[in-house]
Amino acid sequence: MSAVYENPVAETPPDLFNAVRDCLRTLVRPAMNENAIVSGWKNQASLGPETTDFAVVTATSAIRRGTNVSTFDPETEKMTVRELVEVTLDVDFCSDTDATALTRAVALSLVARDELGVSFFEPYGIACLFADDPKRMEADEKIAFVRYT
Repeated sequence: MSAVYENPVAETPPDLFNAVRDCLRTLVRPAMNENAIVSGWKNQASLGPETTDFAVVTATSAIRRGTNVSTFDPETEKMTVRELVEVTLDVDFCSDTDATALTRAVALSLVARDELGVSFFEPYGIACLFADDPKRMEADEKIAFVRYT
């Protein structure tokens, strides 16, 4: 069988930031305020002047993996084309205490390495492939900073 597809539809890539933000709000404890989870690099938002309890989600790399994945729906006669991309995210947790920042980073690490994380991210079109161990980063004496990749 052969077919000619006219106007294939490119699938919209997953919204990584909102997926991670939803995960942090839903599965990671202690709970975080939605406004205290911000996107790194291209962020146009600002935190309040006295805010020391927040998380910054930053995509540090995106690498194409494999060839295009095409699917055809015979009912609608539409073809969808998508690419597989591996994205590395850093989630930096900042808090007044080491314990709070580290607890959140460890909680995210546990979720990302478990079926719970796989199931959570599946509706977003995202698959968790691996997770590094949380790392304590240098910070000033007023704020604790833990990075999770």
